[in-house]
Amino acid sequence: MSRMNKRLLIILAAAIIVRLFLFGFLYVQNSPEFFVLGDSNGYLRIANNIALGNGFTQATEPPYLPDSMRVPLFPAVLAASLYIFGSYLPVIFLQIFLSAIIVYFTYRFTFLITEREKLALVAAGLMAFEPYSIFISTSVLTETLFTALLVAGAYMAARFTHVPAWRPLAAASALFGFAALVRPIGEFLPLILIVLVMTRMPAKQYGKYLALAVIPFLIVVGPWLARNQLTFGVPALSSGGLQNAYSDLAGAVVAYRDRISWPEAKQKLEEDFARRHEFDVAIIQQDLSKSPELFKEGIGIMLAHPKYTALVAASIALTFFTNDAWTYYLQRWEILPRYDITFSPTYTLVTEGPAVAARKIIENTGPTLLVPLIGRLFWVAVSMLFFIGIGALMWQGGKQRLYGTFLLLLVLYFLALSSSVGLGINGRFRYPVHSFFFTAAAVGGSVIVNWIRQRVRVLKA
Repeated sequence: MSRMNKRLLIILAAAIIVRLFLFGFLYVQNSPEFFVLGDSNGYLRIANNIALGNGFTQATEPPYLPDSMRVPLFPAVLAASLYIFGSYLPVIFLQIFLSAIIVYFTYRFTFLITEREKLALVAAGLMAFEPYSIFISTSVLTETLFTALLVAGAYMAARFTHVPAWRPLAAASALFGFAALVRPIGEFLPLILIVLVMTRMPAKQYGKYLALAVIPFLIVVGPWLARNQLTFGVPALSSGGLQNAYSDLAGAVVAYRDRISWPEAKQKLEEDFARRHEFDVAIIQQDLSKSPELFKEGIGIMLAHPKYTALVAASIALTFFTNDAWTYYLQRWEILPRYDITFSPTYTLVTEGPAVAARKIIENTGPTLLVPLIGRLFWVAVSMLFFIGIGALMWQGGKQRLYGTFLLLLVLYFLALSSSVGLGINGRFRYPVHSFFFTAAAVGGSVIVNWIRQRVRVLKA
């Protein structure tokens, strides 16, 4: 075993130990809310109902109406844990193990692209010890399982790009299918595989390889699509994304236009839609049959207000690339004092400028400002290095250009689909693509280091 491989084992072991230590620290506090966040409750309600034989529903009493908001894989894992062990804690141990798997595939992915073990170790180290990547592994949420499947699928897709073959492409498609059954944001990932096939294969082989890019995915998600077609009359994975485009994204546009709070704008839109379509607004997220019309109206609102839509898009992109979300966990765990921010920092930055935004942030955060400041600076640096790395890969041409395109498409895909949550976007929505950020950032960092070394040599000459 090489010295570098031993370093990888050290990184993997340390990643697990750090997360186990954090779990132990939180467990002895005897506060379930340290593990169970807002979205966790919905997953746990479904899991409990599955374990009790009530079906896939969030209802707490009969009639147990079917749920269309969540997809089945994570609730099924939770249900198995509850049924066998009577607790969700085994799922957290599973997530800690999966975190190491994510680090491992980050290493393999980066090494495949760069063929430089030091860069692969840098990317793996960043994935192992970036604070949010540690924090989220202790939460009863979908992100860790989803990210493990996503990164494994991306690695298989990169192997196909490296040496075209049917097995890695089919494996990538299937893994993306399982990822989509954990979080519906993955439902269009085969589009990226299609791009890889069309740029890597000769036209005469398109048919075979395009089928391999799509069919395994459809085999995996097909039963759930059929369930929703039969139950709600819509062949979609979830009502979430379609409904979010109306309530959250179009709601953000209305908030900018009318200069009202985002929650107020969301409530205004949802109540108006429910009134016009004569149904209870409380089930707007659970009834998939309403989702196509919600999506259509949301797109209409955005097209009717291009100026405010552009402002919202800028705000979302800025948050996606720079939000760290470290403070959220530290406050939830009562390590930092809690405070309520009654404004959107990104919205204020975009609409009123950096001076006003800085003043409001300082007024609200006080002495805790240091944590989000460090976090934002870290992610600004990573994002800058990411784009430098993408540029370097593109500049090299050949396979490296394909790798750069693949990395960029993965990140832009998640930016585009995460934008459906409007101003609710934060570092949690970027987490699944941290591996790809760190891969390209490692390349970008090596470019900067080499440039500095060359400048030093010139000065010394």
